[in-house]
Amino acid sequence: MKKFTHEKVLEILFNNGIDDEYFEEMDGLDNKEIEAGSEEWLDVLSDIVGKDVYNEELSKEDDILISEFIRMLGEMEINLI
Repeated sequence: MKKFTHEKVLEILFNNGIDDEYFEEMDGLDNKEIEAGSEEWLDVLSDIVGKDVYNEELSKEDDILISEFIRMLGEMEINLI
């Protein structure tokens, strides 16, 4: 199973348009939030599990990877709303 470091989480987020500019538009840099239903978040999920989440079902293993990623977001004080 993949392990997510803070650096890897930031890389995945930034590669999908979730960067300082995104956070500034959402709620400012002091309160980092990601909109759960956004296109950017769905693209992040696709990167995490390595499949097109728009058109493919997620497996139990995918759910575990996503949960680990979200846990790391929490450690980094980035909230999924």
